[in-house]
Amino acid sequence: MDAEFLSAVVAFLTALNQGVASEAAKAVTDGTAQLLRRCAGRPVALPSGEAQAWESARMALAASEQRPELRSTLEALMRVPLGAAGDGRVPMLLPPTFSQFFYDRREAIKALDREHGRAFAGRARLVNLCGPAGIGLTSAVAYWTAENLSAFTTGGVVYLRLRGGRDATAATQPVTILQQVLKELGVPVGQLRADRKTLAERYRREVVGRRLLVILDGVHDRAQVSDFVVAAEGLFTVMLSREPLLGLARPVPVGPLPTGDARRLLRSLTPPGAAKVARAAERRQLALCQGSPWALTAMGPVLRERPHLATARGRTADLHTDVLDALHGALSDPSARAYRLLGQHPWPLLTTALAGRILGVSDAEVVLKELTDRQLLATVDGPVPGYAMPEHVQRHAAQLSERTDRLPVRTAALRRAVGYLLTRASVAGHAAFPDRWLLGDHHVGSRQHTETYPSKDAALQALGDMADSVIEGVRAAEQLDDAESAAYLCQALWPVQLNAGLVAEAAVALAVAVRLVDQHLAGTALAARIHVQYALALDKLGQPEGAERHLRTALDYDRRCGHFRGQATALESLGLVRLADPLTRAEALAFFEQAEQAAAHIAEGTDGFEDLPRILALLTRHRGRALCDDPEAARSVLGEALVKFAGLRKPDRYNQGKTHIDIAATHMSEDRLDLAAAALDSAIELLTDQAAAEHLKLARNLRASCLNQTV
Repeated sequence: MDAEFLSAVVAFLTALNQGVASEAAKAVTDGTAQLLRRCAGRPVALPSGEAQAWESARMALAASEQRPELRSTLEALMRVPLGAAGDGRVPMLLPPTFSQFFYDRREAIKALDREHGRAFAGRARLVNLCGPAGIGLTSAVAYWTAENLSAFTTGGVVYLRLRGGRDATAATQPVTILQQVLKELGVPVGQLRADRKTLAERYRREVVGRRLLVILDGVHDRAQVSDFVVAAEGLFTVMLSREPLLGLARPVPVGPLPTGDARRLLRSLTPPGAAKVARAAERRQLALCQGSPWALTAMGPVLRERPHLATARGRTADLHTDVLDALHGALSDPSARAYRLLGQHPWPLLTTALAGRILGVSDAEVVLKELTDRQLLATVDGPVPGYAMPEHVQRHAAQLSERTDRLPVRTAALRRAVGYLLTRASVAGHAAFPDRWLLGDHHVGSRQHTETYPSKDAALQALGDMADSVIEGVRAAEQLDDAESAAYLCQALWPVQLNAGLVAEAAVALAVAVRLVDQHLAGTALAARIHVQYALALDKLGQPEGAERHLRTALDYDRRCGHFRGQATALESLGLVRLADPLTRAEALAFFEQAEQAAAHIAEGTDGFEDLPRILALLTRHRGRALCDDPEAARSVLGEALVKFAGLRKPDRYNQGKTHIDIAATHMSEDRLDLAAAALDSAIELLTDQAAAEHLKLARNLRASCLNQTV
């Protein structure tokens, strides 16, 4: 037996087992399962560990010694790249600089210098700066980064501001952090749709050989960022948190500025030519701000104008409450109202338009500028510019709003925000995925919202940019006890859940929506729809039992309300969950057949009738895929699907192309690589203009492997 080839096969099977979730890996996984079935003479599961990988590899090589065509197919499968490396870009996402003034922080700077400069010795270079809100953690790391930027010009800098939130579920999910960092390192979006374990492994591969600085700001707890403790020689990781991340790294506490530095900062904020402040007044101001750089920067200009506000010190035991009460009191009436209503909910990004809707005004620029000047809002640069309210500021604003504003005023502001986000997300979601069936009519937009998108990709990008706000909108709908809005917001998120890898974040919002619809909308088509979407997220997250339970609930709800389209979707999804496992494909086939029976009851004038030909074409394709253990039968059914897709009122070239890839896989399973290449030629032609970059790349890679070309 060829020992070198045996080792290569084991490595290949192990890579498949690691769960790379690209379309290429799925196709290769299916092809490998069919090959192992032919070698064993019966359906077998893919190996789930290194020991099983060796056992399967020996079996495959033993069979290929008797049947050389099996080795040709195995070699073709092994030539397909499962996930290309990042594109080699050098990211330069630098931490924000909030002020041109910087004082003290000697210990923090020394700790960063010491850890970055020490000998590697196989230990991860990691610093955890920790301290209360407003103490200047971000400014300290921004200063250090600027001073040491030349050390990272070849590898790059990635700064991410994480959501801390009220609890672990509101915090940025670990999967999302990995996806965002990997995206900045040049990993294609199509390769980011994977579970946490796979993405963490990908991150470890990507950082090798780079001189890279990764800064994670606003860390909630150690579990959120444990994947970033990586012992790679050129990697330096800085984590900023309120509490020490014990057990992850040695914490470096950052405390108040010494009195001398605090005085210099306060005086540096005095405009040139302004009258000096009396020493007694200055002492009161320093006592109020307690060495907090944020408080000094925010209150400095106010105290110059209204020195009597410094006497507010001592009303409460909390620094931020004292300072924020004083700042709120110094605002104009419209800006004070805006502060309270904008802060009553923790929005991750306040665009000018969203702020205007919350406040019920056509132009919010004036109040937003005043709040920004007072350090109550921070500007956010990026694809979607806007504003963010610091966490400690938002908490104060929410408490103040609850005490000050009447409940109908607060509720109306929240409803306007949810309604605005629902319209925007629904329009973008429909533009990104126009062929998906929808409940409700929010996707048609309104006279107030007429935004259009030049392409599906542009719409998907826009939806991804607003996803955090939409997810927070679901929580706002929960606060309003508005099950319908929560469900429709989640429905709008489907394209980014499917195509942009935001599965973990969507699952958090879907869990909220499921609770609401079960409480208020049980037995309706909308409740069933959300259970299906949640189930598909759970399946992607490696929770098949939970997925099964929610799909069964969805099927029950759709049967109770007589919604046949929903029944067909739930049954189809039950089949798709089983399709990935070679041992349950017979069950998958049975569910697809049941879905066709349910679809046959969709009557004229009811939901889904106009789309019935496409529904049946998709189910035919799924049946063909489930028959892949019988390649000839599979090709026959897949051929029927091709005819149905071509015969639609608007031919579905996208699914035609995917079906040709399925047909190519059946030819590969029989070692007919020339016929597989011909099918892939058809797939490439059909997919070229369909915004299907990942499937197109798969088809080209498979074709090259069939022709024994270098990919």
